[in-house]
Amino acid sequence: MANQYIITWIKNQLLLQQAEKYLPDTKEIDKQVEDYRASMIIFEYQSSMIREKMDTTVSEEELKSFYDEHQSDFTLDDDLANINYVIIDKNSSKKDSIKIWMKTENLSKNDKLKELCSRVAMSYSLDPQWVLSTTIKEQFPFPVLDLDTYLSDHKYPVLEDSAYLYFLRINDYKRKNTVSPLEYVQDQIKQMILNKRKMDFLDKLNQDLFMDASQPNDYEILKNE
Repeated sequence: MANQYIITWIKNQLLLQQAEKYLPDTKEIDKQVEDYRASMIIFEYQSSMIREKMDTTVSEEELKSFYDEHQSDFTLDDDLANINYVIIDKNSSKKDSIKIWMKTENLSKNDKLKELCSRVAMSYSLDPQWVLSTTIKEQFPFPVLDLDTYLSDHKYPVLEDSAYLYFLRINDYKRKNTVSPLEYVQDQIKQMILNKRKMDFLDKLNQDLFMDASQPNDYEILKNE
C-alpha cells in the first residue's frame, strides 16, 4: 500500500514537471487557484458563522404565516390523500380484528392495535400521512384506474393480491390544482424560511464587516487618476 502511494506520487510529480514545461505561463492558473482558495475560505467562514450565530428555529406561527401568504406557490400537481394503512398476510387470523380497529378513532394512540401490528403486519402506518395519488397506485393494488372516484366512495378500502391484505383508512383527500395542506409542505416551507434567513444573515454579516472596517480606515479604495 505504501509503495503504491509513493509510485502514484512520483508519477504525479513527473506529470506536473512535464506540464509546467509545456505550459510555461501559468499566471491564469495561479489566479484561478488563488480565487478558488479565497472562495473556499470565505465559504468556510460564512458556514461557521451560520452554525454558531444564526437562529435555525422556525415557529409554528412562522410556518402558518408563510403558508397563508404564499398559497399560490403550493398548488398540487397530483391528487393527495391522507391515509393510515396495515398490510398483513392474506391468511392471517387477525384480519377481522384489524378491519374493526381501522375504523376506530386515534389509531396512532391505540396501543392494542400497535401491539397487534408489530406482531402480524408486514408493514403499517398508524400515524396519518399525506401520500400522492401516483404513489398510492404504485404501493396498493387498487382494482380500478379511476382512483379519485374510488377513494371518494371508500373511506375504509380493503384490497388484496395473491399474498396480502391491505387495510386502508382515508382520512382526507385533496384534488390536483388545489392548495396543498400545510402539513404536507411544512418541511419545504421551513427550508424556504431558513434560506431567506441565511441570505439576510450573510448580507448583514458582510455589511457589518464593511462598516467596522470603515471606522478606523482599515481599507483603502485606490482610484486611477
